[in-house]
Amino acid sequence: MSARSLNDVTAVKQAQIRIQQNLETLRLRDEALSQISQGVIISDANRIITYVNDQFEKVTGYSHNEAIGKNCSFLQGPQTRQDVVVAIRDALNDGLPFHGEILNYCKDGTTFWNDLSITPVFDREGRLSQFVGVQRDITERKRNLDQFQRFQALLRTAIDTIGEAFVIFNPQDELVFCNEKYREIYPGIADLIVPGVKFETLIRKAALSGQYDVAPDQIDEWVRERITQHQRSDSSIIQHHADGR
Repeated sequence: MSARSLNDVTAVKQAQIRIQQNLETLRLRDEALSQISQGVIISDANRIITYVNDQFEKVTGYSHNEAIGKNCSFLQGPQTRQDVVVAIRDALNDGLPFHGEILNYCKDGTTFWNDLSITPVFDREGRLSQFVGVQRDITERKRNLDQFQRFQALLRTAIDTIGEAFVIFNPQDELVFCNEKYREIYPGIADLIVPGVKFETLIRKAALSGQYDVAPDQIDEWVRERITQHQRSDSSIIQHHADGR
């Protein structure tokens, strides 16, 4: 066998080895991505889908073969917010990553909330080669949040109709919720009565503004006593305002 023939055989064998290595790399990639609990979509630079994992199929109802070759936007529908669609398009056009929530559609027409992250991938020459999208179905979380907000609105309406002041502080003594009657007790500092404000901040500001009949040089001691009383679950507090109430 000539030297040229030997070189040709060697080149063929090396090419076969590289092909086998690439196939093994792809197999390992597919196996790894199929085990991820989140949906994975890979598209080319033109946003044509080239790969989806098992979780994507499970969430959307579209099989691998049905998704491959489609544009990444095929999960969008009538109720998908267009401002989110525009934000995605603008980010990808600029070769930038995107993260946000979008309403998508399953194969059967039902909707699901998608916590979507898209990352552009560039080759060694810096050219955009593909996009990798990771989707997480957050429909249940969004539904629970909506129910909580509805309940919170109903509760707020009910509490606002009672004739007594009502307030809730968390274990860190930060205001969580109060009704309008509670705000009326502190007219001089009503702008400070917002969620997150400390109980100490409220009563100190009220005392400094003259709302309580407390001498300026006794405010610190008075605040400490009020905090102690406030933190006792069995305490009953009678407040005296400077106007005699």
